[in-house]
Amino acid sequence: MNPNGPTAADRSAVEAFLYHEAALLDAGALDDWVELFTDDGVYWVPARTGAPDPARHVSIVYDDKPRLLVRVARLQSGKEYAQEPPSRICRQVSNVAVLSTGEGDV
Repeated sequence: MNPNGPTAADRSAVEAFLYHEAALLDAGALDDWVELFTDDGVYWVPARTGAPDPARHVSIVYDDKPRLLVRVARLQSGKEYAQEPPSRICRQVSNVAVLSTGEGDV
């Protein structure tokens, strides 16, 4: 990464990743989607804006990769009756901002 902060190329790479992720989900390629996560990755959807700590605040979703693998296996089992018919989804990728963590990554 540029020592002066994220560049337009960094943002373009992040946007390309997000569009790729959405395409995998739209195609139902859940095995490929979950492989986008690193082993130490976390998928977190806080229940309210500004919740700083998932261990101390209610979350809609707070999953690590092993938990995501369990979710994917359950969805692919054919026994996830809440998904009959499958949920309709509309994805939007917008307002992408790339911030520097100060650790050399984006």
